[in-house]
Amino acid sequence: IGKIKMYTDTTSDVEPLVSNGKTKGMQKSSKIAILSVASLIVIIVVIVLIVALPKENETGNDTIIGCNGNMLFVYDRSGTSKIYSMTGYNESSEASVIISSFCVNKTSEIILFTGNYSAGLSFCQNASLQDNTELCMLDVTTKTVFPGLIDTHVHIMSQGALTYKANVAGANSFAETIQRLQEYIDTFADRIERMDYWIDGRGWDQNYWNDFPENELPTRFDLDAAFGDKYKIYLTRIDGHAAWFNTAAMNAVPNFTDTNNDDIEGGEILYFDDVPGNATGILVDTAMNFIRKCIPGPSEEEEEVMLENVINEMNMHGLVGGHDAGAPPSDHELFKRFVTDYPDKFNIRLYSMATSRLHPDNYTIYRYNDTNNRLDTSAVKFYLDGALGSWGAALIEPYCDLNSSGLSMYNNVTRYYNDILFWWEKGYHIGTHAIGDFANQLVTQAYSDMIDELNLEDHRLRIEHAQIVNMDDIQTIGEKKILPIMQPTHATSDMVFVPSRLDCNRTEGTRTRINGSYAWQSMLDAGVPALGFGSDFPAVGVVDPFLGLYAAVTRQNETGWPQGGWLPWEKVSKYQALKGYTSDAAFCAFKENVSGTIEAGKFADFIIMDKDFFELNEGTYKEIFEINVLQTYLGGRLVFDINNL
Repeated sequence: IGKIKMYTDTTSDVEPLVSNGKTKGMQKSSKIAILSVASLIVIIVVIVLIVALPKENETGNDTIIGCNGNMLFVYDRSGTSKIYSMTGYNESSEASVIISSFCVNKTSEIILFTGNYSAGLSFCQNASLQDNTELCMLDVTTKTVFPGLIDTHVHIMSQGALTYKANVAGANSFAETIQRLQEYIDTFADRIERMDYWIDGRGWDQNYWNDFPENELPTRFDLDAAFGDKYKIYLTRIDGHAAWFNTAAMNAVPNFTDTNNDDIEGGEILYFDDVPGNATGILVDTAMNFIRKCIPGPSEEEEEVMLENVINEMNMHGLVGGHDAGAPPSDHELFKRFVTDYPDKFNIRLYSMATSRLHPDNYTIYRYNDTNNRLDTSAVKFYLDGALGSWGAALIEPYCDLNSSGLSMYNNVTRYYNDILFWWEKGYHIGTHAIGDFANQLVTQAYSDMIDELNLEDHRLRIEHAQIVNMDDIQTIGEKKILPIMQPTHATSDMVFVPSRLDCNRTEGTRTRINGSYAWQSMLDAGVPALGFGSDFPAVGVVDPFLGLYAAVTRQNETGWPQGGWLPWEKVSKYQALKGYTSDAAFCAFKENVSGTIEAGKFADFIIMDKDFFELNEGTYKEIFEINVLQTYLGGRLVFDINNL
């Protein structure tokens, strides 16, 4: 058994040890000795068997107390398994291919076998014996198992920063926003004093304020009236593309009033009556840095707390991976240090993009792709426009509710093409933020030109958001195998104001410019090779991916409005929705060979839940909000357990 080999002696007699009168006594002693040895062997065998026997786990915890084995067997022997591998589509169940067991080597973090219960148990037992280790059992009968979820568009440190920032996201009124700020001041008074009375916050959205004029933005005087000049207040909008500041913050910036929008590329300062020098208190996109650069940053210790907090929050919601969309070099340095110094805390697989606003040389020393795929920094994010909620998305025709076509970072395709080509030749995978139809037209044209001129095949060029897209451009995106990276909750958060922004005729039942808005199914129909889903947290989205799954299959908000869904022809199936957070998400980062499915040869990243997403239907989709992630595993190692909350 294992490394212990059993031998049988075939001789019938015991040879005398000595040829004298004591031979019989010696024979008797020899027999006793042989019996003792045999007994010892039996005892050893029993011990080995006990050690090698699988350790059952009926409670849903990782491995039972005392099981420190290297092999993990995950199984459902009920005959109605709910282990969804996401290796293919099962038409009969309208769900993923289902398996009933898989075997994991926890040292290599790799799945060794997937299949039925009996074959899996036999394989895993043999593997544990060969490895001379315990076999730990994880019984998931009555539970549901998915591959670990991956969010294709996140902002890791922006989310982590909410540990110390004033968070006003979700405020339904201007009054509530002011109240939240006051509560922050009361709670963090000591830290605010250490920060020279700067208050850095985020999350406001005037579109949801029920006590504020429609189609207006707040001003610095609104903050002045509430807080005076003691605090320097800077609040990033929910989408991350605009900032609201007070007069004290403006006065803390040298020469701010002398700045002219003609000197700002890719951003603007809003002025009262468009008179330079008389700022309203709103900065858009690149202009935000005028004040942001003056705010004291967190300490190194605080940064580590921020990172650990967001990783833990991701694990709690079943996320084992994320694509960080545009991180500065300081973030890449932190990620690299954390994954090296604290590997047991870096419990995600992070695909982090540089920002094109800096030169590639700023990132050279932080290029990283470890063998365990915990961190890969080989991508870059470009920016073509702002956000729709703050009228910054670049449109072909003007907004219906504002005499503007938005903000374009590039006015012609040639310069943008040269910039993406420069980063591509440096070895970076390209993603580009594009929300408005003008921005999406520009990125589609530039990508198409680069694909044709370089004869690219497996390029996986990404469009981050792809929110408002001309139908002809959607067809080109499909034909050129460009990857749309989309956020289902953006549709359900934006649907309250999109008609007033885009549908100038407002004719019920017509499909004008709104046609092509958040067009998930149209992208699939056009033939895109993958549709990556994500949240954009903390910008608009929240960490919980199940909110995205709900939005993807319903196109409704959490109350079930509107009935039947907004632009319902763009809903996707349950299978496609989950695919966007698993196998398609992995594909969008060139990781489909190591993650995204429960499959032999891939990392053992999986989650266990108490409800089955695939058993829900249009009448029960609200039960998605009731799904609890019980446990999250990364490489076969437990990284979240609901019992430890």
